[in-house]
Amino acid sequence: QEKGRADCLCCVAVDDETGLCVKKDGSWTEGERGLQNRVVGTFMPRLVLGTLAGKVVVILISCFFLGVGIYGCTELEMNFNNEWFIPDGHAIEAAMDVRNSYFSGESLPANVYFGAIDYPLEQDTVLKALAILRGNRWVVANSTSSWMEDFQKWVREEHAADWDQGAGRVVPSQFYGHLRVFASTTTGPRSAWQHIDNIRWSSNGSALVATRSGFHIIGAPLSDSEDAVDCMDDLRAALTGPEFPWAYPFIFWESYKIMISEITQNVAVAGSCVFVLVTLMIANIQLGLLVTATIGCVDVCMLGFMPLIGVQLNSVSVICIVLAVGLSVDYSVHIAGAFLHVRCEDGEEHSGRTQRAAFALWKMGPAVVNGGTSTFIAVLPLAFAISYIFTVFFRMFVMIIFFGQWFGVFLLPVVLSFVGPDPYLTAPDLNEKPQQNPLHPDHGNTAVIEKSLPSGEVNSPTEMQQQEQAQQHVV
Repeated sequence: QEKGRADCLCCVAVDDETGLCVKKDGSWTEGERGLQNRVVGTFMPRLVLGTLAGKVVVILISCFFLGVGIYGCTELEMNFNNEWFIPDGHAIEAAMDVRNSYFSGESLPANVYFGAIDYPLEQDTVLKALAILRGNRWVVANSTSSWMEDFQKWVREEHAADWDQGAGRVVPSQFYGHLRVFASTTTGPRSAWQHIDNIRWSSNGSALVATRSGFHIIGAPLSDSEDAVDCMDDLRAALTGPEFPWAYPFIFWESYKIMISEITQNVAVAGSCVFVLVTLMIANIQLGLLVTATIGCVDVCMLGFMPLIGVQLNSVSVICIVLAVGLSVDYSVHIAGAFLHVRCEDGEEHSGRTQRAAFALWKMGPAVVNGGTSTFIAVLPLAFAISYIFTVFFRMFVMIIFFGQWFGVFLLPVVLSFVGPDPYLTAPDLNEKPQQNPLHPDHGNTAVIEKSLPSGEVNSPTEMQQQEQAQQHVV
């Protein structure tokens, strides 16, 4: 690099200032930059920024992406299923297919739990909770099963003398004595065996410390995230005593409840950090806002296009949404930074911004596209994975790369050509270096380049590199 050699052709010297090859004697060759540099650094700026029509087309396509993204956000569904983690062809997949084909829509088993309450005196507390569940719209009719009800029925039938008819309960002083007999596998009735696992005794066996009673939730919440959250909240709101409802899917339903707020918070925090750091690094608030805005566009489009590529909002895809903030910033911040490093004194402010935006694409466009290409190659093996996590990551990363490149390499230069900020005070005039301006008529004309450069610079690419580094240090 110190000698200006090409990466893959070390026998060829390349000047950093023009991108043109130089001979051993220091003279310029009659040629242009490589194919990628010509396409991204020369052809694309002329296509996108060379005419007003090109700018309008980029803006319209960007608006289309954002429109689809905003609409898709309204159609986005939250869902998570453990079966997605089962690889195709796995032995358990056949069992899952049978269950889903013939037993889908089944109700969901759940329980209502009680802690260390005074059970002999608070028998009504357990019964009231069951009555509330029976009247709840999310609970399957006649699905409740309680050890307390069966225990009281057994006492009424077998030990009527210990049943308080007026209070409608077992005599408190005889409660635990009869319960030990009832809950025994040797002395208790067969109807009590199903409840043995639903009661927990203290370490010395003198009292109950926890119990549970079962019920079933209707199958509708299993397939709709909004109904799932409503079901969970309604059950919790209905049971306001010492008891609380619980079912295994509540773990995932709880994530549905907080997912939108968590995404908003995390993306906002990450975006704020990007704005602060970008603003400090390039010393321009306006560009910091524009870069942050492009990142916001990337996230909106990713969320909106997720339903189109078969990805639902859950704890796996959310990771990629937050990662997109850090990954997509590279696709725009380099273009924004290059925009500040040159001025164009042509008497027309709008035209000057367009020339500077073209320079930014010429300077950093090929490197930014290379970064996106290398990232895509790195995640490409995930396309052949059978794991749910890897397939989701591949689809999400493809969107990060595509939308990051589009908004950073295509839209941002167009926006800068209209509302870009002023350059640094020490930035050189682009008119003095037509070889760096893809929109200049003499761009790529080596004869003009030789005339525009001092002889010392022509014969010494290393000195040109040192001068550029010194200038950047001053900035």
